[in-house]
Amino acid sequence: MVIPVSVCMIVRDEAESLARCFESLRPWVEDWVVIDTGSVDNSLSIAERYDARVEQMTWPADFSVARNRSLELARCPWILVMDADEEFDPASLDDLRQSIDNPMASAYTVQVENRLSSGRSAWVALPRLFRNDPQIRFSRPVHESVVPALRRAGLALTPSGVRLIHHGYLPEAIEAKQKYRRNQQLLRTHLEREPEDLYSQYKLAITLKEAHQRMERKKCFAQALDLAHRIPAAQSQEYPFLPQLFRQAALAQLEDQNLMGFRRTVRLGLARFPQHPDLLLEDADRCRREGDRDRAWRRLRDATLAAPPSLLEASDEGRRRRRIQLLRTRMHLEDKDFAAARRAIGELDPGARDDEERCLRAEISLQEGAVDAAWTELRNAAEPRRPDVSLLRGRCQWDGGQHQEAVRTWSRISGSNEAAQEARCRLAIEALARGSQRDAQACLAGIGEVHYRIRAARLMVSQLAGTHSAGPELFAPVALRDAIHDWLKDWTDAAGDTAYRELKRRGIIPRMPAQVSR
Repeated sequence: MVIPVSVCMIVRDEAESLARCFESLRPWVEDWVVIDTGSVDNSLSIAERYDARVEQMTWPADFSVARNRSLELARCPWILVMDADEEFDPASLDDLRQSIDNPMASAYTVQVENRLSSGRSAWVALPRLFRNDPQIRFSRPVHESVVPALRRAGLALTPSGVRLIHHGYLPEAIEAKQKYRRNQQLLRTHLEREPEDLYSQYKLAITLKEAHQRMERKKCFAQALDLAHRIPAAQSQEYPFLPQLFRQAALAQLEDQNLMGFRRTVRLGLARFPQHPDLLLEDADRCRREGDRDRAWRRLRDATLAAPPSLLEASDEGRRRRRIQLLRTRMHLEDKDFAAARRAIGELDPGARDDEERCLRAEISLQEGAVDAAWTELRNAAEPRRPDVSLLRGRCQWDGGQHQEAVRTWSRISGSNEAAQEARCRLAIEALARGSQRDAQACLAGIGEVHYRIRAARLMVSQLAGTHSAGPELFAPVALRDAIHDWLKDWTDAAGDTAYRELKRRGIIPRMPAQVSR
């Protein structure tokens, strides 16, 4: 039975995936509208083979213009918008029929499964199924949507069980189409005309991933947050991407070694969305970094129990559960509860092991004294030059007695992430152990303090070198003192013992605070 739906698409050089898209709905849909914006492969002939109505258009540098032209050509009372790299899930055919049979409905969200390179999937609900109504049109040149038009027309958007499978976020597909580069240029051009478009500011910020784009990313996040603050709290739910804006802006500040900014932005996000699972999870990590273990565990519990995000927000429950287990493992490690850490990491899907998990497993083995087991984990790393992999490789070398090799490994680690910072801390402690306070200070020059262990190393080095080390008052004193003990326990030679005694003599260790015992 034919379904009264027009499938509307825009394509360009989609020959590899177009047939799969047509085949997924061919038995039930007769009206296909294809706007081709300049294909040089055989996309046109494939579309015509499936009896699609094809119109060619010079690329207008605006996805909404092309999308809206396809809507104008639709003949059926309902429209389903698809991309060529998507396919319809036939298991949701009855959901499609039931949705369009509802006389009270105007528009629906469709569940889109984004297939990822890890083998996992991320789900997002997108407004792709709606009545053939001239009031419903797309806006924005990229990341286009009909939601603003629905709001203007006072039309309700309800969820449906219709499902699409999207293959376009696999790394090879992104690279082939250079999506990030294309989207950045479209967004920049759009924002020159409409600088107060909050959603476009946010989308541009999260696509600026290269090191040379750091300042532009910082500016975009600052402008997006400023615009977000102008939105009355009562209207926050009308902007489903806002929680992720706060989260992504906070993570960008952390990458810039700004722990105080990370803390402030997460708190601002939680003030608006106090039960959002991703913001609660970031706050748990913030408390862990500051050494506030009790609060970190409470926040992690809150994140675990929180309800899923809103209808229109991208949701990857598998990713979220994995992040919760990884953070739980880290917290057990910092509590020196190795058995609990192994239980936590053992609950992860064994078929989806990545380098972050391998590093955590190696860390557990190292802290238990099993250097060979740690080496086994690191040898299987997909990216052996990752900073966290190199950091642990150096620790394996050091614990195995290969001190010079370890120093060379740590010296080659670059960047500003936490693993690179810890490597520089280890080089600084090694310099202290051989009596070179100047080298120790040089190792720690210019690095931020995004974790209490980094703060502890800087405090220790500055005190032994006779200099003052000012830092943010963010870190728990007990955690700082414990971290200094841990750093010094790594160095068992005479110089390390001497450094420990010197800190005791100066009162550095018992001063944080003296009344609290280990």
